[in-house]
Amino acid sequence: RQDEETAVQPEESRPTLNAAGLPEGWVVQVGTFGDLANASKLREELQASGYKAYERRVQREGRDLSSVLVGPVLSRSEADTLKERLLDAFALNGLVKQYEIEGLD
Repeated sequence: RQDEETAVQPEESRPTLNAAGLPEGWVVQVGTFGDLANASKLREELQASGYKAYERRVQREGRDLSSVLVGPVLSRSEADTLKERLLDAFALNGLVKQYEIEGLD
């Protein structure tokens, strides 16, 4: 009998390491907003529904924008499933992207 802590994870949920030795992950970008309040409202709505949502602020052509992302998850297939759930629940047609850890550049 295997202990829960030493149980082998299915291949699908094992993290893959990137070139920097960090685990790879995937997120679903559900929107980018020029109105930062709209981004925060969507993030709060997703969080209230139990999703791991966060904002990433960027500047593009001198404008402050905020992208709302959900995740990360360990595999692309998990991200694809998450994208479908968000489409069904919120009518958000997201974009699956690789997760980027902020501040490591």
